[in-house]
Amino acid sequence: MLRIIGDVHGKVDWAIRGRSSYLDLVDGCTHSLQVGDLGDAEVYAVLVDQVDPERHRFVPGNHDHYDHLPPHALGDFGLSTLGGVEFFFVRGAPSIDKEFRIRQGVPWWPREELDEAAFSAALEAYGAAKPALVVTHDCPANIAPFLVKPAGGRTGEWLERMLAAHRPRLWVFGHFHQSWSREIGGTRFQCLDELEALDLHTPG
Repeated sequence: MLRIIGDVHGKVDWAIRGRSSYLDLVDGCTHSLQVGDLGDAEVYAVLVDQVDPERHRFVPGNHDHYDHLPPHALGDFGLSTLGGVEFFFVRGAPSIDKEFRIRQGVPWWPREELDEAAFSAALEAYGAAKPALVVTHDCPANIAPFLVKPAGGRTGEWLERMLAAHRPRLWVFGHFHQSWSREIGGTRFQCLDELEALDLHTPG
């Protein structure tokens, strides 16, 4: 079984809106995959101390601390398996608060989105893998308007190209802080809210 967990934003040991904390969620399962925006270097220190990186991983988002990623972080993209569930992942997203962060001196990471060469490689790998399950921080560009006005950026457009190349059975993402699900064109899209969890035994 694989538990997929929504954005955390540093809430590793306290709950929000009646939901369990991140540590509670990972303690309650054998394997987990968090969809990004997990936290900063201080949060990662808690992970290193208390959470097994072989069983609990995360796909970095746009508000993860790219200078201090722990061993729990997956790479840029690729095919992986956790808890007997195979999935394809792609990290990153554009930050709608980028300009504010830069003006106010709040950390912002230019690496929050992959570059064009990495996206091209991701598209090729995705087309070869043809996965049943996709887990990303952002979502395809044509899915974002169902949730909120898109922030632009490369990620959604490249994820849309991936979707055009192959439609998985299930696509799980976070980023938008909403609980939402809809089947479109044969693919079930599932957006997880903060600290929301989805337990999977198979991708369907």
